[in-house]
Amino acid sequence: MLGLWLALAVGASPNSADVELTAERVLHDGKKDLSTAEGKAKLVTEGAAIDADRIVYDRNKNLATATGHVVARIVKGGRIAVVADLMTLLFDDEHEVREIYLFDGQAVSKKDVSVEALLAADTAEAVEKVGTTQALLQGNHLVRSGTTRWTIDELELVPCECDFKNPSWSITSSESTVDTEAERVSINNPVFRVKHVPVLWLPWLSLPLTDRQSGLLFTRPNYGPQNGFTLDQPVYLTLGRSADLTLTPGFFTGSPGTGAPGTQGGPSPLGVAGPRLSTEFRYVPSSRATGRVVLGLLYDFRDKRDVENGALREIGTQRGLRGELGWQHTQDFDKGFGARVDLNVHSDGDYNRDLVVDVIASTATYLRSTAVAFHRGADHYIGLDVGLRQDIEWGYDLLGSGTLVNRPQGYGRYGPGTLQRLPAFTFGWAPTKLLGPLRFDVEGDAVRLAPLFSNTGDEGMAASGGAILHEPFAVSIGRFFTPGASRADGTGDRIWQLGEREARDRLMVLPRLSVSAQPLGGAFSVSAFAGWRQFGWLGEASGRSWSRGYLLLGGRLETELSRSFGAVRHVIQPLAEIRAIPLGLAGAAGSSFAPATTAPVPYDAVDAAVPGITPRFQGVLELRQRLLTGGTELVRLDVGQGFELAGTTLGGLAPTLGESYGRLATRIGWFSAQGTIRLDPLGTLNEVQGTARLIHFADGNVPVLDGLHVIDHGGLTRLAARADLDDYRGHGAYVEYQNLLMEGSARSRQPIDLLFLIDRVFTSVTRVRQVVFGARWDFGPIALRYDALVSESVLTAGTAPVLVLAQHTLGVGIAPACDCWRLDLLATQRTFPAVMAPTVGFNVTISKFGSIGR
Repeated sequence: MLGLWLALAVGASPNSADVELTAERVLHDGKKDLSTAEGKAKLVTEGAAIDADRIVYDRNKNLATATGHVVARIVKGGRIAVVADLMTLLFDDEHEVREIYLFDGQAVSKKDVSVEALLAADTAEAVEKVGTTQALLQGNHLVRSGTTRWTIDELELVPCECDFKNPSWSITSSESTVDTEAERVSINNPVFRVKHVPVLWLPWLSLPLTDRQSGLLFTRPNYGPQNGFTLDQPVYLTLGRSADLTLTPGFFTGSPGTGAPGTQGGPSPLGVAGPRLSTEFRYVPSSRATGRVVLGLLYDFRDKRDVENGALREIGTQRGLRGELGWQHTQDFDKGFGARVDLNVHSDGDYNRDLVVDVIASTATYLRSTAVAFHRGADHYIGLDVGLRQDIEWGYDLLGSGTLVNRPQGYGRYGPGTLQRLPAFTFGWAPTKLLGPLRFDVEGDAVRLAPLFSNTGDEGMAASGGAILHEPFAVSIGRFFTPGASRADGTGDRIWQLGEREARDRLMVLPRLSVSAQPLGGAFSVSAFAGWRQFGWLGEASGRSWSRGYLLLGGRLETELSRSFGAVRHVIQPLAEIRAIPLGLAGAAGSSFAPATTAPVPYDAVDAAVPGITPRFQGVLELRQRLLTGGTELVRLDVGQGFELAGTTLGGLAPTLGESYGRLATRIGWFSAQGTIRLDPLGTLNEVQGTARLIHFADGNVPVLDGLHVIDHGGLTRLAARADLDDYRGHGAYVEYQNLLMEGSARSRQPIDLLFLIDRVFTSVTRVRQVVFGARWDFGPIALRYDALVSESVLTAGTAPVLVLAQHTLGVGIAPACDCWRLDLLATQRTFPAVMAPTVGFNVTISKFGSIGR
């Protein structure tokens, strides 16, 4: 929008040969070389037109003055219109504009308008109606200094507004400078005003005149009890047309506690202190490739912590250099070839917890990274991928090593050896036609499942090869890696012992025949398939090998019935699906390290697709119902029941009920709701006792470990519901409830061959409950928001968990001008296990210019 001044500089040519002056009456004084145009006077130059009641053009003084209903339109270098009572342009000896005077005038920047339409708008009313106004600027005196710099007196700028006739806000300054070559405006002592009332002053501000300009972005301050005061200063750099870089140096003062670490009033056990440099590089080298790289480096002044217990520290030893690396890239090589990369790496497992305040985000246990190169055709897919998971549940570094203040006898120095896909080759082939309705497809993979830096999971000999038994989840995971336990069984030494998960190679192929039809004139839809899945595994440490193959059958039948009741249509869709493994073959070869067994412990969802090769039939009956009006779905209700037949032989099959489930969704006007329930009919109400890991804060600050007893609530495997009220005008509220059993949740989500896959010996038991609720409401330009998390926690060791308020957030936003600018204040407070001071930050966003704060 400030391109107005650039346009004036190049558009108002003083060369008399290039100036056309017309009016109802034109008088010319040859002696004074003075031309006067009166009555619908118009001065036209290349790329500009000025209309007024009267225009006087003095060639000797190099001066042009327009008075009365002045309307200037400049289309060279932008779409600018100026409306004033008086405009004077002074030219220098080189016939270039040197000085501009405006009286009671304002300029508007236009978009969505052609050159011809803007030049034809010769009145203030026509200017208002043509195109879309995107900025308003007022200033009374412009003076050119040098070749490309202009000084503006009494600048008032409105870069975005709902009603430009009555702007609700502006940026004002007594003096500012525009550099047309650098395309920037420098403002001294800018004042942000709302309804002409000053609300924010800055000593200096430099703003770009284009969308991509190198320079300083706005400073981002923040405060919180975990990291103290934080100050970041981003610097934006353009690197050509297809890349840019943001460098953000910053500093953390650290937790503002007054006591020593681990004592009452001491610093938070989490958090950092020291300088940080964040780098974000974005690139789009072509229409087929795009990417983003994030690199964060932090030098942490705080003491080194025990990797499993943050309360234990090596006093006087700084943590030193820490950081993160992220890379997202997509590439289309044409002809079906492509690649994707999503890399996420932290220097250590505590990095996320130290920098993130949110309760949910800070409890992440894995960082996931993937990379894939593939070719996709009309009937095939071939891909080579790598899948990595960095364990960040404990504080071990990227290589798996870490500081242990109290190292137990026989305890290795390394952390868990998380299994990765290193690498995996997958393929699929599905010809479009085979024979009539018969179709053939085949899929398979060759995968190496192994830790990143060794061939052992390093969980110790008691890990049972990775098996999870029917016991509390915390106990089963504790057998993998229990903080503070004796490590005489080889845990953490990076040497494989029998019982630990070893690196494993797997081959799998699944050819399949399928058929589908719609008999009886399309009243029914019928489909069926038959396939054979063959596995082969090889243990890299033990030399053991396994193989397994089984016949896989499946069929599906569905139909649809409907009836209308006035404007409401009721649709019923019953369906039935069954899958079966009637037979299979298995083989195993032992080694000097381990005897032969019939099956390996599953490592991933493909391994666990079928728990064994004994005969098994599994199915589901489901009824779907919908109420629709005018194509809009008012209510949807799905109910279903699973069942299975299993046994050692086909003659010994025994029936068993699977999960019962229901799903409900509705939207009526402002109200919407969704709900899901899953029940295991064989579940029982009982108390499951065991030792689980719980972190609470003694004396309000020090984390310690306690035992607890977990009570299982029986057959309910999942209960989830959410209700929303939204009037589409910024007013609304929501509440969400989650109650799920890990076993049931995993069972319903896992991509499996059978519909339910539950071998009731291969399971774990833990329940998670939480409630999330909040509301938002706009009071004119002021918006209020409140969100709260209520989660399940143990108040006293040995008692049942209860729901307690864990975190809440209050936000206040001010946006008086169509979100052209916003002031947002945000405070987040953790309230359990200890009430902490809130983390407070603010954010000021100005349209087209960026943000102040965060």
